[in-house]
Amino acid sequence: MPTLIEIFCPGEAVPAADIQAFLHEGVFFAAPPSVTLAADAAAAPWTRIEIRYHARKRPVVVTCVRDELEAFRDEVAADVARVAPRERARVARCVASATHVVILEIDPATATDEAWEMADSLEGFIARSCHGVVHVSGEGFFDERLRPLSKT
Repeated sequence: MPTLIEIFCPGEAVPAADIQAFLHEGVFFAAPPSVTLAADAAAAPWTRIEIRYHARKRPVVVTCVRDELEAFRDEVAADVARVAPRERARVARCVASATHVVILEIDPATATDEAWEMADSLEGFIARSCHGVVHVSGEGFFDERLRPLSKT
C-alpha cells in the first residue's frame, strides 16, 4: 500500500516545468529520473507527473487535485485538531483556503533511500512554492521545512 503525502496549497500551483527542473537539478539518483507528464500536464493546470527512478521500482507519482477538496479537508480535520496550538490557526486556514492538493504517492515496500530523499525534498519545494502545509496520514502536519506541527 503506497504512502500518500498531501500538500494543501492555498497559493498558485507549481508549474509542471518547475517540478521537472527541480528534479533534474537535484542530485538524488546515480542517473537522472525519467519524468513523464500526463497528456494534459504540458498545459496548465497539470494533473499527474510520474517519476521513474529505477526500471524495477514503482514510480513516484505526483497528482494535483483541484476538485472535491472538501473530502480532503474532512479527512484531515482530526489531525488539524492535534496541531500545536500556536500553529493550529495557520494550518486550519491553509487547509480551508487550499485551491488544490498535491499528492505524492510512494511505495514504502520498494522505494530506495534516494527515492525517499527525493520525495522529502520535492514535498518541501512544493510546500514552499505554494505556501502550503504537508500532511501525512498517521503522522500529522509539517511545515514547508518539514518540521512537525503536531503536539509533542
